[in-house]
Amino acid sequence: MRETGRLPLPLRKDGPRWSTVVAERSVLGVVHNITSATRLLDLLAVFEGDERIQVFFTRTGSSELDGGTEEFLTSRGTRS
Repeated sequence: MRETGRLPLPLRKDGPRWSTVVAERSVLGVVHNITSATRLLDLLAVFEGDERIQVFFTRTGSSELDGGTEEFLTSRGTRS
């Protein structure tokens, strides 16, 4: 999702200290497997480049086909 090579700022107590632009909204993407992650990443591309929006991901762990999902998300520079 992020081709700029920059990871989103982690949610930490000192997060705002290191940010030059404060996120105004956070979006949580919930995925079951790589297929749903791919589709969601396609949709969330509308937020690309908007520094006011911070996107995070989580997995449900409920799919029998979720093998490799965490690695897939990490390889695309997402924050979970």
